[in-house]
Amino acid sequence: PLATQRELSRDLAARYGPDPMAERDIALVARVRARGRIRSEREYRIVCTYADAIAGDPDAQDEFLMLGALLDAYMGGP
Repeated sequence: PLATQRELSRDLAARYGPDPMAERDIALVARVRARGRIRSEREYRIVCTYADAIAGDPDAQDEFLMLGALLDAYMGGP
């Protein structure tokens, strides 16, 4: 469940510190959102993984839909 997932993430961050790779990916997603488009296959994979991670969160519904549109636009071609 989403609540358990969030709790586990908080516990792991408290015990081991923030995950540098996850933070890097979240920063990349923020840059993609600000830019309004995905430029590479790497960015596509990271945005897709992040979108999958927030898919069940009702608080992230707007962000999920926006990322879905960016993913669709990238797959649609140039």
